[in-house]
Amino acid sequence: MGCLSLANSQEPRRSVPANSHYSANEQGWTCDRGFSQIAGRCLQDNDVSSSASAFEVFDGQWRCRAGYHRSGQFCVPGIAPEHAAFVGEGDHWECDWGFQKLGSQCQELKPPAHGYIEASGHDWVCFPGFTRKSDHCVPTPNAAPNAAPDAKATTAAAP
Repeated sequence: MGCLSLANSQEPRRSVPANSHYSANEQGWTCDRGFSQIAGRCLQDNDVSSSASAFEVFDGQWRCRAGYHRSGQFCVPGIAPEHAAFVGEGDHWECDWGFQKLGSQCQELKPPAHGYIEASGHDWVCFPGFTRKSDHCVPTPNAAPNAAPDAKATTAAAP
């Protein structure tokens, strides 16, 4: 009679994540009581429920949703300044249209005379015929001047 031995097992033992145990299911392991499986890990149920909307599973890995960043095994909310919104994944933010990023704040754009907010909404440009110089718009040197009425033509046409 032969003895069963772990050395004769056909499938090698795989490592299992923390807070789990081996099982006969297809995966080979199951989370312990009080833990839930999230992207190949076992997280404590009270931690999972408090941050369940903060993460998503993508391509077999978990990542934080927009507005959250990873801190260890958790997604924690980021803080965006006033007049900003989170974009993409993590806690990357951009200023709203009409505001410009200045350090960690969003400053309202106030275009000078002959200027306007450009399409992206994060900077200003000068109207055609004007050039940006520091914080104002100046006439472009080679721009066609506005046609002024001819003084002689005006007096000749008068009765």
